Amino acid sequence: MKKWNDVYQMVKNGDLDASLLKTGCEDLKAARERAAQVMEGFKESFGATEDTMVALCSAPGRTEICGNHTDHQHGRVLAAAVNLGFSGMCRIKRNECCAFSVRRLANDKC
Repeated sequence: MKKWNDVYQMVKNGDLDASLLKTGCEDLKAARERAAQVMEGFKESFGATEDTMVALCSAPGRTEICGNHTDHQHGRVLAAAVNLGFSGMCRIKRNECCAFSVRRLANDKC
């Protein structure tokens, strides 16, 4: 984890480009914009300061065609990858549950 401001500057300066490419977005400018919007939304939603220790995360998309939740009982699931993903940010706080803020990003090219 790093300070919010340090991660934000790394995104803006291109220091995280190699990691952003791994999210499946081939347009680095769009990937940087997406990461910056996620970070700004996190700061706005949760009152993070520039010194708040955070982690910027992403996960690839997947869909379950059939068998949703049967895998919990050792059943079979037919899943497939999709060209959508999830980007988010988190921080550690004592004695609080984890909260997520999800929003659709306008003109997202990733």
